[in-house]
Amino acid sequence: MSEQTVFLVKTGLAGLEEIEVDGHLALDDYETFSSTIRRQLGADTASLFAEPIVTRSRDRESGSVAWYTSRRGQPRRLVECDSQERAAAEALLRTRLDDVAGLLDDPGIGPRLGAWLHFPSLEDVWVVGGQPVLTNWGMLPVGVARDGDQRAEHYASTM
Repeated sequence: MSEQTVFLVKTGLAGLEEIEVDGHLALDDYETFSSTIRRQLGADTASLFAEPIVTRSRDRESGSVAWYTSRRGQPRRLVECDSQERAAAEALLRTRLDDVAGLLDDPGIGPRLGAWLHFPSLEDVWVVGGQPVLTNWGMLPVGVARDGDQRAEHYASTM
């Protein structure tokens, strides 16, 4: 983790399931995929995804994830922003997610990177210095991750 980070939130894993693709948990791919996104799409797009510091328990339900960002500014949840700030952050969020979606066709990273585009709720979108930052990416409510229809429905409701 970089020394220049801002703590956003700590999330308990109870009630959440880490998305697993090809035997890899999405959160474990942060260093690799963050570097790939930075190299191919730039630092602004890479900083869309908060850095996870994961503490797992044996049962995976009593662990936690602390989320950090390299962005500067006072963190606020998107849902708490005024309409003007929210509209600007949502526009940036859409643009950056579209940019990341362009990497999904890469057979080397696409399937695993796709897990990053899932998060439990809109409460997991933060705004720091006017920039959107996602926490709890790569996780879904228990039961949703393994059911294709529920996963698609959940994705549509959060995106």
